Amino acid sequence: MTDKERLKHSMKRFFKDIISTCKIAGIKINLHDSAYVKIAEDAEAAGYFCGEDMELVAAIGGKNLEHALGTIVHEYCHLEQWAEDAKVWRTFEANDSMDTLHKYLEGKKISKKKARKAFDEVIALEADCERRTMEMIKLYDLPVNLKKYAKRAEKDLESYNVMFKTKKWA
Repeated sequence: MTDKERLKHSMKRFFKDIISTCKIAGIKINLHDSAYVKIAEDAEAAGYFCGEDMELVAAIGGKNLEHALGTIVHEYCHLEQWAEDAKVWRTFEANDSMDTLHKYLEGKKISKKKARKAFDEVIALEADCERRTMEMIKLYDLPVNLKKYAKRAEKDLESYNVMFKTKKWA
């Protein structure tokens, strides 16, 4: 099998699997032809998964294939956390960590202790997701440079500490 055929096969298998899983679980897949999607009044992200709205959203426009794939795999791994009822997901959901993070960044009255706890829970959720993402990229042999992805993931995780300190979206 040529490299091109192998790539086509691995991508086809990956997308077939996620589409099938989403269909079975009743999850809507929403891919945006933009670089980012709005997640709050003054914040954007590459994507998100929302178990409450049953939606996986990824911004894939203006990105190369490698970056777009990394985003889709990452958000799909959040879906897996939700579907497995992973401990990091349960904690994140039960404590409404993302809502607390948003309120803190919007300047609403949130104690520093409560905000730090929420940020730590979001970081734990994201770190678990990044680990899963890298495993899935390997499993499906997707065309994503793992060293570059790991650096991007590390930077994204560190951005939460920057946001906590500055009280601004990074």
